[in-house]
Amino acid sequence: MEKEIKYPYILFKIAGSLYCINSKYISTIVQLPNYSTIPAAPANVTGMFKYRNEVIQMLDLRVTFGLKSISEEYRAFEEMIDARKQDHINWVKELERFIDEGGTFRLAKDPHQCALGRWYDNFKTDNLTIANHLSKIEEPHARLHLAADEADNCKKDCENCQQEEC
Repeated sequence: MEKEIKYPYILFKIAGSLYCINSKYISTIVQLPNYSTIPAAPANVTGMFKYRNEVIQMLDLRVTFGLKSISEEYRAFEEMIDARKQDHINWVKELERFIDEGGTFRLAKDPHQCALGRWYDNFKTDNLTIANHLSKIEEPHARLHLAADEADNCKKDCENCQQEEC
């Protein structure tokens, strides 16, 4: 009786989903090489490169599995961040209007209630670089929203207020 060889599985994650493949189907794993794109290739064909005197075709498994390519995902992420940045530029303009003209401050004072805060509170990533960069905005973002509370409190307590200081 011939003994069956057991191969380990290779696990990988794509867009938050875990996949595995039996290593008996893998001959080599290499770092992403320099590669050439293939004109008019299907969307899931990233390009080709030469390895051990063979031309290897690269597939984008994200696209193959019906997901956005990583570049499309990054582009959407950048667009979302740009939109949240514009939200806060508008927020600061509204704060300036409130300070100059009075009335009611009409936007979120709670940093968890603005679009960026709601997104940030629910965003999960395994990418440590992205997580590190995003962690740097939490404290300044909270301070920015606190400015609206401070301006509102200053307006309510005008007798004890040093307006220029506020």
